[in-house]
Amino acid sequence: MSMYRIISGKIAVYASYGEENETLLVEQGEKTYFGQLELIEAIPRSATVVATEALTAEKIMGDEFGAYLSEHPEESMVLRANMVFENVQLYLNGTPRNVMA
Repeated sequence: MSMYRIISGKIAVYASYGEENETLLVEQGEKTYFGQLELIEAIPRSATVVATEALTAEKIMGDEFGAYLSEHPEESMVLRANMVFENVQLYLNGTPRNVMA
């Protein structure tokens, strides 16, 4: 399991990507995370992340997560805020929480 921190660029997160009922869930940019629900809450990925600009991202593996937060304690608040934002976006889109990447 892993998650990513966007260093530069932007992404779009979709449910049912490439299908007739494709739904844009959220757009994100620099200093945000994606993939954290799988890592933190053990929820399988079921959304698709698409880079909408040239993207540079840092990959954080599950076994490195604790060390990452110890080395970057300020990021725990960013990560929490990111998760709240994603949950609000999912709620506004009427999308069940377990489809977030």
